[in-house]
Amino acid sequence: MSTTAQRDVDRRQVYRAEELAAELTILDERRSLAELVAIAERLRSGWWWQAHFGTRGIEVRTNRSRLGSYWNPTTRIVSLCPSASDLSTLCHELAHVAATDWGRSTGPPHGPMFRTLHVGVRHALLGQRAGDDLAEVYTQFGLPLHRFSSAIHDRPAWAETALDPAEYTAERIVRVDRFDQRPSGSIRPGPIAL
Repeated sequence: MSTTAQRDVDRRQVYRAEELAAELTILDERRSLAELVAIAERLRSGWWWQAHFGTRGIEVRTNRSRLGSYWNPTTRIVSLCPSASDLSTLCHELAHVAATDWGRSTGPPHGPMFRTLHVGVRHALLGQRAGDDLAEVYTQFGLPLHRFSSAIHDRPAWAETALDPAEYTAERIVRVDRFDQRPSGSIRPGPIAL
C-alpha cells in the first residue's frame, strides 16, 4: 500500500475513532464560534500548551463547507465547517496545530504523533478521562500512539484543564446530530468498549 493510501486509511480510522470517543459527550455538542474561540484561547494559554508548543497565535474561523474543517499552517487559521462547530472538531484541529508547532518531524498528518497530541489536547481541555477514552478507542481501532520522551510528560496535561472535567463525565448532555441538525437528549454510557 502506498504512503498516500496508508495516510488515507489512517485518516478515515482516526475520524471514526474520535467520533466514537466523543459521542454522547460534551465534545459532540454544537457551540458558537465565540465559545470555540474562547475555549481554544483558554487551552492555548494554559501551561501545557505554552510549555510544549509555544505562544504563536492562531485564528479560529468558520467556513462555508458542509463537511470540511482544516488547519492551515501557512495562515495559522483553524477553519471549522458550521456542521462541525463542536469541541471534538476543535480538538482535532488543535492537535494539528500542536503537531505543526512541536518543531519535529511528525510523520503522516493523522499518524501516531498526531494521535498522541490529539489525546494530549483532550487531556488539557477536559481532563484525564477525556484523553484516555480517545487513546483507548485509538488502541481498539489498531491505531498506535507515539511514545514521547519523559520531557513532555514532566507534568500531566490534565493537571490544569481549560474546562471542568466534570463536564465531560456529566450523566446527561444535549447532542446535536451533525447531519440533520436536530437536538436530542442523550445519556452518557460508562467507559468506552467496542
